[in-house]
Amino acid sequence: MTLYRELSSPTCFVYGPATPQHKDAAGKRKLADGIGYLSLNPGAKKDLERDYGFALNALQDGLTTELERSMQSDEEVAFQKATLATRKPAPESPPARLSDAEREQVTLLTTPLKDTVDRRTLEFILGRKPLTEWDAFQQELEAKGSKRYLELVNTARQRYKDKHG
Repeated sequence: MTLYRELSSPTCFVYGPATPQHKDAAGKRKLADGIGYLSLNPGAKKDLERDYGFALNALQDGLTTELERSMQSDEEVAFQKATLATRKPAPESPPARLSDAEREQVTLLTTPLKDTVDRRTLEFILGRKPLTEWDAFQQELEAKGSKRYLELVNTARQRYKDKHG
């Protein structure tokens, strides 16, 4: 069994040849018994990631839902179905098409803001900073231009929304 690209396939990647050993009695795709993946087939001699190169789900974005679910536990599939049945995706925000001048300003603001957010978030997670210092963190972001950044992006979004609906 291999994971390979088949040019005639609309799904981009194919999960082994279409033979009965890759489907269960109901005709549903099934990971071969001798191959393990995450919590599927524990104790299997081969591993889908290590032995077949399916590492870090690098190819998973090109898979059909049916093929993706064939490599998930029943619990994971049930969780995803329940989530999809009870949740509705949030509407997409309009894009923030920045002018050249806005883009230059945003570029100058984002690096120090991102560096501060990354550093302080790590300090909070590791317990080096107590959560009682959250307000000071917010003030630090404001001092680095977070309000100006949001103003620029929100103005660009509103401009796009006004023009395109």
